[in-house]
Amino acid sequence: MSKSILQTPFWAQFKAKSGWQQYNIADTSALIKKIFKDYSMAYIPEVSNKDWASWIPQFSKEIKLYTKSHKLIFTRLEILEPTERQDIQKELTANHYKKSFEFVQPDHRRIIDISGTNDEILAQMKPKGRYNIKVAEKHGVQVETHNDTANLDKDTDIAYSLIACTGGRKNFGVREKAYFKDLLSVLYDNDSGALFLAKYEGKPLAALIITYYDGVASYFYGGSSFEHKETMAPYLAHWEVIQEAKRRNCQTYDMLGAAPPDQPNHPYAGFARFKEQFGGSYVHLLGSFDLIFNPIYYKMFCLAQKRRRHGVI
Repeated sequence: MSKSILQTPFWAQFKAKSGWQQYNIADTSALIKKIFKDYSMAYIPEVSNKDWASWIPQFSKEIKLYTKSHKLIFTRLEILEPTERQDIQKELTANHYKKSFEFVQPDHRRIIDISGTNDEILAQMKPKGRYNIKVAEKHGVQVETHNDTANLDKDTDIAYSLIACTGGRKNFGVREKAYFKDLLSVLYDNDSGALFLAKYEGKPLAALIITYYDGVASYFYGGSSFEHKETMAPYLAHWEVIQEAKRRNCQTYDMLGAAPPDQPNHPYAGFARFKEQFGGSYVHLLGSFDLIFNPIYYKMFCLAQKRRRHGVI
């Protein structure tokens, strides 16, 4: 697996604005944040490419040194490797990790190989995907790529309004506007991402926040308008993401959240059907595992999270 942008120093700086402290533990970026009075959790995002048989015991030993100083309730370790890696699963179990009751980054994903020619990429799409790209082109939809900090405030306003519009329509929670401003700022400053805006007659209809890192383009956030749905603007926006990804020598487009094929009522089912139109393959990652230090407070945290989410994505 490729290395994750979530393991970079600039991503840790971005998370610091939300109260996370970054530490280097077993040569890996670990984030710690207070979640209840003086009690904290540790989050180690999207770890990959390790000698797992030695790394998991070493990391587990080192993170335990932080339990007293930070009053850690638990550690959430995110494994960016496919579920077929049963050797990793066995090592996690042997070191007392349990599968998390929720994910931070989705473990069910839609991954598209974009290493081929445009014709090859189009050929592996669903017919509806190819058709809707052409529909958007015929309607005259234009896609702009934004990554200039001089336009940060305006970009944030547009992106947030479209993401919030989709959140209201699809009934999922949306972070505060300041979060998206900080996110776009760190991506622009490090030339590791962009905002894509699909416009019809000058009006923004779709916004996509995309990251680029280690040969992978990732679809982090997106939103679209109620208006002019007949233009199929989001399809052309994603097609332009792929074009920019290829210009940046990416071989993979990770569209992130997907639904398991055998769960038609999964909260991500609607998003998954849209993403499936671009082809690619469904990938199930090992995902998140928790190492629990304080069982009582951990149970309280789980109950609070389930109450807060209440089925909302």
